[in-house]
Formats: sequence, C-alpha cells, structure tokens
Amino acid sequence: GWLLGTFLAPRSPQPTFNGGKSSMDHRCARALLLTLALCPSSSFTFRRLPAAGASNGSSRRFATSEAELPVELPSLADYKTDPRVWLEDVEGEEALDWVRGRSSHALAEIGDPTGSPVYKRLLDIMDSDEKIPFIGRVMNGLYYNFWQDEAHVRGIWRRCTLEEFRKAEPAWEVVLDLDALGQADGVSWVWGGSTVLDEGPGSRKDRVMIALSRGGADATVAREFDLEAKEFVGAAQGG
Repeated sequence: GWLLGTFLAPRSPQPTFNGGKSSMDHRCARALLLTLALCPSSSFTFRRLPAAGASNGSSRRFATSEAELPVELPSLADYKTDPRVWLEDVEGEEALDWVRGRSSHALAEIGDPTGSPVYKRLLDIMDSDEKIPFIGRVMNGLYYNFWQDEAHVRGIWRRCTLEEFRKAEPAWEVVLDLDALGQADGVSWVWGGSTVLDEGPGSRKDRVMIALSRGGADATVAREFDLEAKEFVGAAQGG
C-alpha cells in the first residue's frame, strides 16, 4: 500500500530544497494519506527520528513500528560506504532473502491482494482477449503490437498488415516470444521496448535494438534484432 501510494501521489516537477527541507517530504505525506485511504483496514505506526549528528536534515531515519529499530540512511556523500550496497546484486541469494522477508512482513500487515475480488477483476481485464491491440510501431507496411495475456505472461511482439488489423480476428505473425526466449536463456526477461535503426526516408527498416531487463530490474540489456529473420544478431554478425 505504501509503495502504491508513493506512485499515485501527485508529483512535483522536481525536488526543491529550502533550508534542508525537500518537496519530497510533502510528496511522502501525500503518499501516506493516500495509502491510508486505499487501505483503511490496515494499521501503521510511523515515527520520524532525528539522525544522529545530522542537523541539516540531509539524513533521516524512519521506523514503521515502535519495535523496529531505526536504521541510518546514508547521504549522497556516503555512497561509497553505503551499508546497503549488497542490495545491488538483485539476483543474489542474500538480497532475495531480504525481499522475501519484507514481502512476508507486508502481507502480514495488509493481507494478500490476490484474494481480493477487485484484484481478480483487474487481472481479468488486463488478460482479456477483448482488449484493443495497441499499435506501437509501423514499419515496412506492417503494424507492430506488444501483447500480454494469460498464455503469454511475459508477452509477444507481433505484427500484421493494416488489412489484417481491421479484421475481427487478425492473423498475427509472432516476431518475438519473450516467454520462449526466457525459457531458452534461463532468464526471466521483461520487455523494455524497441528502438529502430532509421537510415532515412525511404530506407527499409530491418534492424531494431530491443531493451530487455532481468526480472524487471532497472538495468536493461540492449540487443540488436533482425526483423526479417526474426532473431537476434549474434556477435559474429556484428551484433
């Protein structure tokens, strides 16, 4: 709920600082109020504690309950000695154990959302075959759409002609299947979009750079893709 509230809370154009106080403080306050509105049955206890030895407000400590000890948050000047640097290894067992622990704590506090009728209704909407396919790109007379449903959890990148797209049930040609790619690579790839190699007006577009992330991580991997062969370009071919 707190994470949801943070993303739904109105954002300032950019953080502004005045005497050590940031507009991000106000955003956090809005997020907290929105969270409490969305999760009225949940109970939260928040305490703001002054950081030891910090008087300019640049470093703060927060606790979610009286029983939880506050942890010092490093400032930008201390990034080289950040005690949480081990979390950068997002697929490391230590980091995953920490995530599992925090997930269990969150579920114990607010409950499992998958049991909610609203959750099922939203999931059914997102997985519905009745969605209107969004055309993200038009290249070489073909209309490209990235599609996810119950059968394609990670999604497929597909294309068809305009004539086919106008039909009730278009005959789509699959260009890239992320679920199959992830199974072959042993990586849970998440789609991050494509960038076209555009060599000017009138030129045929046959190469794109596809961005993928491991499990939805912030870091992405860019791989060159051949639209005609429908496969990634290997290093031996200059990819």
